[in-house]
Amino acid sequence: MRKTTIWPPIGILLIVIFNVAVFAALERQRRTAVAAIEIEAASTATLIEASVSEFIESSQRTLTGLAQLVSVTGAMVETPRPEVVAALTERRRASPALTAFLAFDAHGDLRLNSQGADFRGGNVADRPYFIHHRDTPSFQPLLGPPLRNRTNGTWIVPLTQRLETPDGRFAGVMLCGISPLHFVDMFDTLANEESTTIILRHVNGAVIASLPNLSTETEIPAPARNDPSIATRRHSSRYPVQVEVEINLETRLAPWRQERNAALVLALCGSVVIGAGAFGLRRQTLRRRQVLADLAETNARLEQRVQERTTQLQTTANRLQSFLSVAQDAVVVIDHQGLITEFNPAAQTLFGYEEDEVIRQSINMLMPPRYAATHDNYLAHARMQPARNVGRGREMVGLRKDCSEFPIELTVGTHRNGDTMIHVGVIRDITERKQAEARLTHLATVDGLTEMLNRTAFLEQGNRLLAESKGAPLAVLMVDADHFKHVNDTHGHAAGDQVLRHLATILRESARGADIAGRMGGEEFALILAQAPGNAAERVANQILNRVRATQVRLSDDCILEFRVSIGIAIGTEADGLEDLLSRADHALYAAKNQGRDRAVLAATD
Repeated sequence: MRKTTIWPPIGILLIVIFNVAVFAALERQRRTAVAAIEIEAASTATLIEASVSEFIESSQRTLTGLAQLVSVTGAMVETPRPEVVAALTERRRASPALTAFLAFDAHGDLRLNSQGADFRGGNVADRPYFIHHRDTPSFQPLLGPPLRNRTNGTWIVPLTQRLETPDGRFAGVMLCGISPLHFVDMFDTLANEESTTIILRHVNGAVIASLPNLSTETEIPAPARNDPSIATRRHSSRYPVQVEVEINLETRLAPWRQERNAALVLALCGSVVIGAGAFGLRRQTLRRRQVLADLAETNARLEQRVQERTTQLQTTANRLQSFLSVAQDAVVVIDHQGLITEFNPAAQTLFGYEEDEVIRQSINMLMPPRYAATHDNYLAHARMQPARNVGRGREMVGLRKDCSEFPIELTVGTHRNGDTMIHVGVIRDITERKQAEARLTHLATVDGLTEMLNRTAFLEQGNRLLAESKGAPLAVLMVDADHFKHVNDTHGHAAGDQVLRHLATILRESARGADIAGRMGGEEFALILAQAPGNAAERVANQILNRVRATQVRLSDDCILEFRVSIGIAIGTEADGLEDLLSRADHALYAAKNQGRDRAVLAATD
């Protein structure tokens, strides 16, 4: 009787335990799959946000350099200077993702167009970015939501900056048009799964670009999905944009659902087998053994599926490793001790080392010795800090295997797993960018005819020299070519240019190491002599007069031109201010001309 009543409850208990085990295994598989998808979504969002921010920052630097060029060269005129238009056009050709560089005057009328279109079309005085820059006295660039370019009707993402006149008044807006399709190509490169949706959105809600379902016919819509999904959002810390990554769970969990259905069928069969075995145990011992065998087989199948899922996760990890292998930027991973653990092919090409030469070696081998101590202090500080996402890129100097140094841009992210911390560095060679910036700086600060500082650069460096003098006496010399108009009228402007170049050479050679020389405009030049009392300044001025008197400008085999200069000298200190010293030197210059020219006059001190 006891056997009749005890086996049915035991059979029921076994069925419950078996089904709980099956459903627990399925739930573990589902959670593991969802966790892997969440990690993938977060990593994709972080990577895209960093790539978008780096691209916008690069575009911002280009815009700022061109805006300075337009402001310094005075290009906002009815007929722009050809070299300025050529610089805009060349920069647009060098950056296919930047569809246009446009400059609008203070009334919103188009003055410069890198696309070569008729720049009289398209007034933008009603555009929000134009109103913002007109009413906000700041040179901070502004990234706006996508809009149609009124010059050609294409969609662009406007990156704009305020232009000012030399006296600080609003002069217009410089616009750099970014193509939304560039971001779509970026998304397509970084996300190769059809179940992944990527949206780049402006902070005001406008969609800049999305993958898939991108359209530029009327608006740029966001993809609409109603299926369950994993969504991750990353806000840029530097720009008014955010990246949204959504992975469709219906598609990604399809393999898991197939396993779940098969497991449910197996669970049902197992339950039937266990029940039949429990109720028929007394009559058939072999039947009970068969049920136990079926149970073992079911567990084996579940373990096999767990192993298959583990293999899938390993495949995902291998895919991430493949991404490191094909990444165009150098990627270097170091541990908390500063030892290199990952060194992708791009890094090998950039630094000239093979992977086995750097693995488990100190990261200091990739930087000049003067940076090593600073980097070691950074690692020591990072051990006490929490993990952080990818930080803003900073410029440093890299060291190749052949000991040559080169400029790099380094973006670092850290990750902590328990007591272990790793640092992931994305490194980019910025040699070409630095060379371009140097060329733009040269155009903005150096006079093209004489290769001397222009007026703006001279005043800037002069004020800095005055501030560093700490009360020591300085001398300001204003130098003007005598009868220069007569030279131009008699011999032509080409001869006048030769005179100016000869005079510039004499002034440069007369300047001492800490002195500053520049062209103030026309035939007028200026020198600032550091730590120079009156007698020293007069000595330099007389040297200049004597060298000019001894200079002959050969215009042709039978034509030699001589010229003379007048010099005004002012002596003062930091307290006088540069404008006052220039004014006094200018008055002394006119006194020299009134006294007969070809002489130097020292201004009276207050």
